[in-house]
This record gives sequence, structure tokens and C-alpha cells, in this order.
Amino acid sequence: MVTTYVKLCPIDDLPEGHGKKVKIGRHTIAVFKYMDKVYAFQNACPHQSADLSNGYIRDRKLYCRLHHWAFELESGAYLFNPQMSIHTYTVHIENGIVYLELT
Repeated sequence: MVTTYVKLCPIDDLPEGHGKKVKIGRHTIAVFKYMDKVYAFQNACPHQSADLSNGYIRDRKLYCRLHHWAFELESGAYLFNPQMSIHTYTVHIENGIVYLELT
């Protein structure tokens, strides 16, 4: 399996706790910075496909703004049913630039 790293944005473009939507080919990614760490997720909430980049982070969870579904930052697991989750992406920061890992 080949791993590709795609440049997302400068880390300074990510306001603390707020999302940024980034389109990469067929992928739409929601990117957040929280407590100096960067997280990337599929952008569509599994409940009615709401835009997760419009969500917010509180207590180490990403909340969908539409119906407030909560997902764990590290795993993407849905708070009330851990068997349901959103896809998370691995990110790397190099020289102030955020890169997304695609496999």
C-alpha cells in the first residue's frame, strides 16, 4: 500500500477549536486544531451528512453543529455508540505546514 502526503494548509490558518473544510480530490476533510494538536476527519456527519467543519470542539470531542452528535477526537467514535464512527486521517506538521496522510 502506497502512502501519499498531501499539503493541507499552514497550521496558522487553523483557529483553535474551529474547523476548516479542505477538498482533496474526491475527499472533503474537516480539519481542526485543538490544544496545539491537529485533527482531520471525514467532513460528513453520519447522521444526515451535516458539514462537520462547521462543528466545534469541547472536552476533547468534535460536535456536529446540526444535531450535536459527539465524536472522540482520537478515534472518531460516536460518543453514544462507539461502534459507529467517522473516518479519521493521520496528519503531520512539518515547517508549520499541515500534511494529510492518504493511503
